[in-house]
Amino acid sequence: MKHSVELPAGHPGLIDLGLLTIQIMPFLVEEARLAARLEGDSWRGYQVGSALAALAGKQLGIYSAGNFKPYKDGPRVCAEETATDAAESDGFGDIFALATTGEPQLDGQLDLPYLPQCDPCVGMMQRRKNMYSPRTLSMLVHPLRNEFGLYTVREMTIMKASGRNLHSPHFFNHSFDPDWEEWRAGEADYLRYANGEIEPDAPYAGIKPGPDLVRLSVTGQLRDV
Repeated sequence: MKHSVELPAGHPGLIDLGLLTIQIMPFLVEEARLAARLEGDSWRGYQVGSALAALAGKQLGIYSAGNFKPYKDGPRVCAEETATDAAESDGFGDIFALATTGEPQLDGQLDLPYLPQCDPCVGMMQRRKNMYSPRTLSMLVHPLRNEFGLYTVREMTIMKASGRNLHSPHFFNHSFDPDWEEWRAGEADYLRYANGEIEPDAPYAGIKPGPDLVRLSVTGQLRDV
């Protein structure tokens, strides 16, 4: 599935991708969930969906796809890779936000409420530097409940290289926001911080607009600063 809209007039380099991520991520989640239901095809009945936001000049493209492994011994094609291929074939790059959903699985020491990004997908994001940057923000979200984790490609790459996974205490990042109320309130917090209206003490001082500020804003960590 694909959606494309033109961004407001202005130089593409002036677009605040952190703010745009906050605004668009709930829509990406719904697109990912829809793709899992309609396009996910697994011999185990295990459906995964992914939706991404990419740029081509002033055009914003939204691409979504489901996983594909209809036979036990057949090839596996991940939803993230299919969506990435579709975006690239249409001339889009600069993927700045990604949402992926699938039934949680026991993996490692903890039972996360969402499906971790698989190693092949992390490797794909590392290789395809024309599509992904280390600051691309990935949301891993439960298929039905708004329980999620937020990780950059850089963080996932470190996990993969070090043999750690999303269960490692250093990387564990989980929030529950039933009606997206805290998430949507985070847009105002993000803008207040970016405009210098909030001057928090360490460890939040000096954070620049981008993934880290998104994470602090949408999880309510700037609310009482």
